[in-house]
Amino acid sequence: MKDLAEAIIKLRDAATFINQLADELDTGKTGDDREAPVKPKVTLEEVRGVLAEKAGLGFTAEVKELLKKHGGKRLSEIAETDYAGLKTDAEVLGNGS
Repeated sequence: MKDLAEAIIKLRDAATFINQLADELDTGKTGDDREAPVKPKVTLEEVRGVLAEKAGLGFTAEVKELLKKHGGKRLSEIAETDYAGLKTDAEVLGNGS
């Protein structure tokens, strides 16, 4: 399920890039004239999904520590600006064990 979600995100990123490239070609912007691509915003639902998956795999204590690290006891207490970092930290839980 996680692999499918990651594939969907990558496809959406690719589609965004292709659309930006097409717009640039249409307007004549190329090379240094291009603006940096905007990173997709990480949503509450994405973070909740990753945290729930990791907790379900037995990493409940680690999930709680990550929440604490990012400023809260519950996900609802985490600032939206911290979602990307929290999601990134959570995604690596269990990858080295």
